[in-house]
Amino acid sequence: MKVFIITPEELYPSGAGIQLTARLEGERFHYLVRVRRLDVGSVFEAVVNDQKMQALILSKDATSVAVSLTPLVAPPADFPRLYLMAALLKGRKLDDVVRQAAELGTAIFQPLQTEHCVAKWQEDQPEARLKRWNTLAREACQQSGAYPVMEVRPAQSLEFTLRQWDKRGPLLFFHQTPLAKASLHGYLSCHPSHIGILIGPEGGFSQGETDFLMNQGANPVWFGPTVFRAETASTAALAAVKILLLESSTWTTPSSKM
Repeated sequence: MKVFIITPEELYPSGAGIQLTARLEGERFHYLVRVRRLDVGSVFEAVVNDQKMQALILSKDATSVAVSLTPLVAPPADFPRLYLMAALLKGRKLDDVVRQAAELGTAIFQPLQTEHCVAKWQEDQPEARLKRWNTLAREACQQSGAYPVMEVRPAQSLEFTLRQWDKRGPLLFFHQTPLAKASLHGYLSCHPSHIGILIGPEGGFSQGETDFLMNQGANPVWFGPTVFRAETASTAALAAVKILLLESSTWTTPSSKM
């Protein structure tokens, strides 16, 4: 486990401050005390609300430890926040998408209820599903060291999601046909602070949804001639965007060659 994530529910008292306190129980207590063999006075690194913290074990009893939390470093501000907006999939296929998106450093995962979705959000214990996905995201970030800790939100319609987005940055929708008029490099060359990535379900976005996205200013990106599974598409899109962003300092433009 590279990063130990402490959830807001584990903090007490609630609220911000120079120093916070948390109580850790159950599997988290077991990991710290039995696996890592930490004791009172031990220090370890943790993440709370996307803030890296130094955690100090203050006390321990048979089932829990109390820790104090002090800010360690400021969260990185220069790398864009990635938002994955992916359609609901059948069965538990989206579980793997959640894990992989978290490992790739996605900030927000917004599930979408679209026209071609076989899965229906309200028909499959949405509260339990959301809790499971956020647990999977936290565990994936802890294992990989990915940052920030991804938040999974309740599923929404495409229209609602775009209204909430409110043009805070470029929206990229990955499509199985070559609709794009610019390159992925071109879409990212404005060095945005937020990037939205839209992925359809099995069967992709409907023609009406594609037209709606284009009319709302979303930018189409072609996956190429290969037909991806819907769960593969999310990972491929995130990986492509992240690699380009990581290499942005080496990009050359026509003006730089003159």
